[in-house]
Amino acid sequence: MSGIRCSLLAFASLAVAGPAVAADFDNVLIIVADDMGSDKVGSYAGDVSNPTEARPTTTNLDRLAAAGVRFSDAWAMPMCSPTRAALNAGEYAYRTGVGNVIGEGSTTKLPLTPATLPQLATDAGVVTALFGKWHVGETTTTPHTPTTTALDYKEYPVQAGYSSFLGNMTGEVDSYTNWLYTVSQAKSGNATGYSTTATTMTASVTDRTTDDAESWMAAQVAAGKRYMAVVTYHQPHATRGA
Repeated sequence: MSGIRCSLLAFASLAVAGPAVAADFDNVLIIVADDMGSDKVGSYAGDVSNPTEARPTTTNLDRLAAAGVRFSDAWAMPMCSPTRAALNAGEYAYRTGVGNVIGEGSTTKLPLTPATLPQLATDAGVVTALFGKWHVGETTTTPHTPTTTALDYKEYPVQAGYSSFLGNMTGEVDSYTNWLYTVSQAKSGNATGYSTTATTMTASVTDRTTDDAESWMAAQVAAGKRYMAVVTYHQPHATRGA
C-alpha cells in the first residue's frame, strides 16, 4: 500500500506548489479489473503460485506492463469495496472503515477526510474523472435494477473529488447489457452543486466504460489539460451474460 500512499504524497506536494506545476506532470490512467487475480494476466501468471502454468494471452495489458512499471511484490485487498477505498484514500481499507464489501442497504461509505486522491489531484490543477464501478458509497434506496429514481446518493463520486463520474454506483449489475447508467458532474464556473442523470443503458457495460474514458481523455488532451482518469470495470466479477 506504500505505492498508493506515495501517490497521495506526490499529489499533496503538487497541490501545495500550486496548479501551475501540474504542467510538469504526466497524465495518469488507473485501471481496476474487478475481482481478477494476477494469475490471469500474462505478465504476472506463473510468478509465484504455479511457475509452470501456461500464461494467458492478455496482449494489451502485457504491452502496458512492458512499457511501464510492473510491481512484483505488493499487497492488495481481494474484494470490491476495500480495493476502491484503499485506492481513493491512500491507506489500508480498514482504516477508512470500509473493511468488507458494501452490501445493498449499507450506509458505509468512503470517508472524504482528511483528503482523497481526486481531491488532491484537483487542488493541484489536474482534471479528474472516474469511469465504471463506484461501490464505495450507497444508501438504503440503492437499486440493483434499472431505474431513474434515488438520485440523491449518485453524486457521491463527485463529492469525493472527481470532476466527472460516468458509470454505475452499485457493486454489481444484474445484466451487463441492461444496467443503470449514471452521469454526475460538478457544475462549472460560478455555479455550485452537481448535475446528475440516471438512465437505463443497453450497451455493454465494459464497452461503454472504455468508450467514455477514451473520449474524455482525448477531450482533455485536445484542451491542453493534465488529467487523472480512473477506470474501474465491472468485469470479470461475475459470469453474467456468459
